Amino acid sequence: MSHIDESQEALNEIKASLGWRVVYAWVGDDPCGDGDLPPWSGVTCTTVSGGDYRVVTELDLHNNKLTGPIPPQIGRLKHLKILNLRWNKLQDSIPPEIGELKQLTHLYLSFNNFKGEIPKELANLPELRYLQLHENRLTGRIPPELGTLPNLRHLSTMETYQPDMNDQVFTQDERRSEATFMSYASSQCDMGNWFL
Repeated sequence: MSHIDESQEALNEIKASLGWRVVYAWVGDDPCGDGDLPPWSGVTCTTVSGGDYRVVTELDLHNNKLTGPIPPQIGRLKHLKILNLRWNKLQDSIPPEIGELKQLTHLYLSFNNFKGEIPKELANLPELRYLQLHENRLTGRIPPELGTLPNLRHLSTMETYQPDMNDQVFTQDERRSEATFMSYASSQCDMGNWFL
């Protein structure tokens, strides 16, 4: 399978633009492996139905001492289902391009140094089930748009946000009431009336 799709091209651009330690182990041009070379470390690919090429479906680079911002090319990984970048030293803001990953089910960005506000574009992720943002330096309010995510089951902002204890978590008629876990603790962020 020699066909390289857009997500593989995006990972090659990320590889070329970053000083991330893990990318030095990324050998060859095909992150999925080309027969002679194994897949890149932390990259999982799936064969597209029809079997003519593979796409990147998981990027797991947790605990790799990665630094700097997440490159905007991340938004071109259109088939990505799991993005795990927790336990690194990533910084700057969370790029709004993550909101272009329509198939994303798991987003793990905890234990980094992200600052600024949570991008409202994360509400464009209809399949998102798990969102972990705790242990960062995020400020502002949780975007109310996140309350519309139909599949969100786990939101962790512990050590990132401090809600007003009078805030209602979910109304009875919202699907959000099925969420299995939500945690909050001290921080610089304001929950406002996000769950009303």
